[in-house]
Amino acid sequence: MRIAIAAALIALLTVSAYSQDASGTTGGKRHGRQAQSTEQPKKKVDDGAYKAALKSIPDQQQAADPWQSVRSSKH
Repeated sequence: MRIAIAAALIALLTVSAYSQDASGTTGGKRHGRQAQSTEQPKKKVDDGAYKAALKSIPDQQQAADPWQSVRSSKH
């Protein structure tokens, strides 16, 4: 009896896990040239926006040292 219940539970768990990936025959993933051709222009736009954002960040200046006058020049 316990073996039958355990087998039924395992079967139910695998069915629910399989149903999460049942979005199509390809497993929910886009394959082929169509997926690549639609993603490539978007990738170029994203790369351009990323590079523009990096250029807009100002260069970091040297941090001010408030204890400079207190320290001796010998380290």
